[in-house]
Amino acid sequence: MIGEYRVLSSISSTINSLTGLYNILLADVTEPIQQLLTVRVKYAPKFPLPYARGVIKSTKPWYLYLNRARARLAKAYRLLNKGLEDEAGEEAWRATVDAINALALALWNVEIRSHETLSKLVGKLKDMNIVDITVEYGNASSLHHNYYQPYMDAITVKANINQVQRLIEKIDRAIKSTISRVEETIQPALVLILGFIKILKEISTCPSYLTIPAPPKLISQQPVIIKY
Repeated sequence: MIGEYRVLSSISSTINSLTGLYNILLADVTEPIQQLLTVRVKYAPKFPLPYARGVIKSTKPWYLYLNRARARLAKAYRLLNKGLEDEAGEEAWRATVDAINALALALWNVEIRSHETLSKLVGKLKDMNIVDITVEYGNASSLHHNYYQPYMDAITVKANINQVQRLIEKIDRAIKSTISRVEETIQPALVLILGFIKILKEISTCPSYLTIPAPPKLISQQPVIIKY
């Protein structure tokens, strides 16, 4: 009886410890799993320009920048249709900057705020076989210069804005490819983690059969004196 109680107490203590770990570390399952799926730095190549100007560490979501790039591209086409070629070209340039920063955030958690560093990164992305956007970036950069010193006609501006659209599409594919590789790399670990979480959930939500009763009262071991 006493031995059984000690075994049950040991089991209960272990369960409580595991449940406590679950409550502390894994109470919100969605967030840690999402973090695992979006970890880039460990699996991506090292950032090629760590000491360049205008490189800012950031934890902003990369997809916000990519969505803003698409929104700015759409605005560029609207401005172009209104006959505002110069403004349209500058909006397309801003879309280019957002798209490249989306990739930088997805791979290295950095944001580029220098035109010079942005241009260098485009070359590095090609050298590292991540994505080749050198031609599209050149067209976008010319739109930026055209905003301050207009020399392009509407047809040329539109052709260059179309190149910005190609740039955004290429970056979108590059980001998705990177995240897909990360998911494949950590998939076995995720299966084990999710299985462990499931077990802990079942344990923590079914306490009735795990409740350990109070230890039985021990019979006094004092010697019994029998009088004759």
